[in-house]
Amino acid sequence: MTKRRYYFPILAAVIGLITTGCGGGGGGGDHTITVTVSGPSANERALGIATAIAPLAEGETAPLLRQITPVVERTATGGVSVTVTAAPVGPVYEFQGSTPLDDVWSRAGLRGSETGLTEHITLYTNIENPRTLFGSVYTLDADNALIVDFATHSMRVQSSGFPLPNFDREYVNAEDLSFEGTFHGVAGTYECMPSPCMVSTAADGLMSSTGGTWTFTPDSDRADEIMIDLPDTDHLYFGWWLKEPDDAEGSYAFGTFSGGTVPFAVGNKFTSGADGLIGTASYRGRAAGQYVTKDFSGGVLSGGRAGVFTATASLTANFGGNDIALNDQFNIRGSVTEFRDVERDSSLDGWRVTLNKVDLASGSASFGGTAGDTTTATLGGVTGTGTWEGAFFGNARADGKPGSVAGVFDAHLPAAHIAGGFGAINTAADE
Repeated sequence: MTKRRYYFPILAAVIGLITTGCGGGGGGGDHTITVTVSGPSANERALGIATAIAPLAEGETAPLLRQITPVVERTATGGVSVTVTAAPVGPVYEFQGSTPLDDVWSRAGLRGSETGLTEHITLYTNIENPRTLFGSVYTLDADNALIVDFATHSMRVQSSGFPLPNFDREYVNAEDLSFEGTFHGVAGTYECMPSPCMVSTAADGLMSSTGGTWTFTPDSDRADEIMIDLPDTDHLYFGWWLKEPDDAEGSYAFGTFSGGTVPFAVGNKFTSGADGLIGTASYRGRAAGQYVTKDFSGGVLSGGRAGVFTATASLTANFGGNDIALNDQFNIRGSVTEFRDVERDSSLDGWRVTLNKVDLASGSASFGGTAGDTTTATLGGVTGTGTWEGAFFGNARADGKPGSVAGVFDAHLPAAHIAGGFGAINTAADE
């Protein structure tokens, strides 16, 4: 899982704010501005978050604050449930609920409290609803029957008519060749034709058969309407967390994270050898995070505003093959566009973060994270730079290419900082 952590302390009743110089491109060196505070007003909160998101000064090391490890699940009613483990040990996070954003993505929130501090976690995920149609998962023939393949269906089969673990059973008589049971929780009838049929159940519950073909027929004559639970075990998540003081004394800390449940099995696919992938892959999804804009008056920092953004993430991965130039093979690049301020529900026009080209390493699903793996940001006509990193996920595509990608990014300008995560899905139809 990809993680970024940022940290800045607030001591006594002042915020010691380290910002980059006001000259173009961060020129002019670092300087410190002290802002007197009397409590966690919106302005002081913005400045505290600004210092937490800002890059560390040269030689400065951030303490290990949080490693966010979320477990994302869908509830029986279709909502998203999230539990979080944080290391080093953090507070107990209380789940605050989830909101569907569209047909793919949902947003969830968690909150934790420590003495004098409050922690917020915002997570985005594309985990699918577990409720799905029986007929969309399993193929039924014209007689409304499913051919049972014990090699893949053993854990779905339930009936007292089948042998217990470490036992075999032969089915010869007509009364033994048909009996009731369930398949993936759906009630129906198991049958085997022609006889004889033999079923063996191993110690681990896996079954095998010889002889005739076993079928399962749901009791309902409307099998196309039967709903079953099928947990989504291949999904992405990304987001950000913020620790802030309940008053003027304490510490702000901020971090981003991203990950997935099925890392891409790279093997030799990112090489020009026989197993190497050919062509390109396009990915599209969502991005979200925190931003801070800072106001200056006469060259002195006078205020700021902290906000939450959402955006669109678009990436393209180049692999090998004759259609890709040799000096442009096995890399990924992209952009974050269509920024919106969540709290104001308004467009952040002119905002764009370019995820500059990062080379893919042979044998690794992860990429980026080094000084040269940069972003180029344009916020309201002003440019700045930052870094980004990520990883590929998903192995279910027939073309062998990664099914999805997730990562984190940041960018820093003289009067603004931005940091967040993204998740994106392969846009090509899978044949």
